[in-house]
Amino acid sequence: MGIDKYFFIAGILFLIIYFFNRNKKNRIILTLPVLAIFFLFAPLFLPSFFLGKWNSIIDVDSKIIKSIILQPAQPEWNVNLVDSTIQIESKIKIEYLINLLNKTEVYFPDHPKRIWEVQLIIVTLNNDSIPIKIQKIENKGAVIYSKRGNFIKDSLAEYLEAIVNYTQPVKGK
Repeated sequence: MGIDKYFFIAGILFLIIYFFNRNKKNRIILTLPVLAIFFLFAPLFLPSFFLGKWNSIIDVDSKIIKSIILQPAQPEWNVNLVDSTIQIESKIKIEYLINLLNKTEVYFPDHPKRIWEVQLIIVTLNNDSIPIKIQKIENKGAVIYSKRGNFIKDSLAEYLEAIVNYTQPVKGK
């Protein structure tokens, strides 16, 4: 269970305690509705306001990157960004992608509708590989699932789509 669910449960508990004890004129009881509102709405502003920018790929910091590989997250599935493996070796594209992955925000998953997903593998000069799963979600950009946690970056999805010339499939009639 994510931290947003804990905040929601705490907010509900503060409201329940307040409604059962509101007849008492205690100062602590009077602050419970304020705490409840804070805890109920905290997940909306908590990640970006308190936690700031994060590096989603801390494993890459001191390593030289040779290439980036894009693979279907689940082959034969209809929501993949790519149908086959694509290798990116252009230094400019690699640096820009790494820069996007270095400046992300913490994300608390809330199961939004997924548009596409891709497995991004960073290959270093020593042939070490660092896998990252990326999903484009509806109305929020791209979610990055790495060993460090879950992160979000709006412009990452657009850049990956531009690299592979992605067009969203049209549903049949």
